[in-house]
Amino acid sequence: MLNDFFFSTSPNRCDEWVQAVRRRTDDPDLRICSGTWGAFVSVHGAGTQYIVRENEDYLFMLLGHPLCTVSKTTFAFGDIEEKAILAALEVHFTEGQAIDWTRYFNGIFAIIAIRKKSNDFLLATDTLSFVQIYYTSRTVAGEHEFLCGTHLDILAEVSDRRVVDKLSVAECILYLKPTFPYTLLEYVRSVPPASTFTQFHGQPTRSEYYWMPWEPERIDFSLEDAGGWVRQVVEDSLDTVCDEYRSIAILLSGGGDSRIFAGMLADKKNVEAVTFSESCSRECMLAQKIASRSNLRHVCCFRNEDYYFNLIDPCTQMCGFDNFYIHAHMLHLADKYDFNRNDVVLSGLWADLLLKGAQVPVKNVLPGCGVQKIDKHGYELLTCDAVKKGYQEEAHARRQRHNQMLKKIRPNSYKDFEEVFPYSMSDTLSCVSVNRRLFNAYDPFADFRIIDISSKVPVEWKINWKLQRAAFQDIFEKFKDIPHSSGSQCSKGSLQNAPRCLVLATKKKAQRYLSRIMHCTRNYDAWPKTAAMYKQAMARNMYSNVVGAGIFRDILEEVSYPKQLFKKATPKHMLFLLQIGRRVQAL
Repeated sequence: MLNDFFFSTSPNRCDEWVQAVRRRTDDPDLRICSGTWGAFVSVHGAGTQYIVRENEDYLFMLLGHPLCTVSKTTFAFGDIEEKAILAALEVHFTEGQAIDWTRYFNGIFAIIAIRKKSNDFLLATDTLSFVQIYYTSRTVAGEHEFLCGTHLDILAEVSDRRVVDKLSVAECILYLKPTFPYTLLEYVRSVPPASTFTQFHGQPTRSEYYWMPWEPERIDFSLEDAGGWVRQVVEDSLDTVCDEYRSIAILLSGGGDSRIFAGMLADKKNVEAVTFSESCSRECMLAQKIASRSNLRHVCCFRNEDYYFNLIDPCTQMCGFDNFYIHAHMLHLADKYDFNRNDVVLSGLWADLLLKGAQVPVKNVLPGCGVQKIDKHGYELLTCDAVKKGYQEEAHARRQRHNQMLKKIRPNSYKDFEEVFPYSMSDTLSCVSVNRRLFNAYDPFADFRIIDISSKVPVEWKINWKLQRAAFQDIFEKFKDIPHSSGSQCSKGSLQNAPRCLVLATKKKAQRYLSRIMHCTRNYDAWPKTAAMYKQAMARNMYSNVVGAGIFRDILEEVSYPKQLFKKATPKHMLFLLQIGRRVQAL
């Protein structure tokens, strides 16, 4: 199941695009167009929303699930979105004006538009590139060809750009993601966030930003003001969802963000809460209590214990080599539990990065107390003894160039936005990459107004849940006797939670110590233990595939060849490396 588009300035590429798609999905729903302007193919998953329109002047596609800001009367795709795009294209192509797409669409989206008579094209990304567009070019028989698409592997296959970028692999060992605009393929790049990428009147392609997260020179509002703005945006979004959709699902965990939606949509008969877990865990029981308190029907969907190992190949096939699957909690389960019976599925994942500073390095004021402060040492460039020095130096140079770009717009807080602009710098992007291809996923925290607020508030307001409580304290009070999955209470500040956190940290430490001396296999963390995962990878012969990947021999020091690296890696890191090794072997 895919939900992607592909375009080439050569008109003879349709068959190749179609064949590449069909190798990855059964019975695809395809739209195929070609002309002197080039070749266009789009493929659509069941239950996901999109617009493809063609007339004698234009061919365009809107991919994703954005709110049309031209009118407040619609959320679902329809005539208003089509008119908005046509109006914007007329301004861009006829008058040559840059388009601010936040005036038309809000949320997660990607746009491709082709003006057929003049062979002009336009690519547009949302404000953080939640939906990535990849591009490359080459010269064949003296003719220049530009190719782009939203699936890296299919683009690489048709353009014959399958050479793996060893430096990007080294970056993944250090940072888990390549630095923007690079990908894991040497000759393929990503279109910038919040930008239009165009070819106009036969001129070379060019990119223009229509929005950037400028750092304000001074703050002329309070924490309470910012919380009120966040609250208003979320209320507006949920009101629109309730007006336009008959059946709504909430991805409900034991955390704080999803309980916000449960509290605000309490007693709605057309809303159900869904929790995914490996077993009837503490998180699942907390979610059940939250759903019961909100008077919402609750469904708990169970995954196998080896779920993440089983994801490696299917997720790479569906989403491409550049979207690591680690947050792909819904793959395989969406069909099993008939998730498309819901018109829209709400999640709150992006609040972590945008409103709670999940990317900001923090440390506890006292070990285990839960009161966090910014850890300046966490901003330092990462190193790894296993990676050859030359690769580390080049990887650091890439990251520093990216930060120099951010420093121009955020002189004081550029490091805070390193993994945000674009969002592809965060490994959580895989959640978007999977969910947008499976069902109509919508996250109110991906709203442009939230992103704009996030770029203006001090990072100190984000940590310790200060901004979240300023916006949703009354919702947290509804569930004050139901703790967060971490054990803290969402309705209380970090200082008030400190005694409870210290007790829980001590208890958890004792449990780990006892399990170690008693050789207990029970796991008290959300992720399986590294040793257990390493043993399972060996049993599945996955490790031997990675050892055979010559790319690791080129990147790693001989004395630290993969075995040592894997044994020291965190579970997430180990799975990333397994995915890279298996994919390189398949190329």
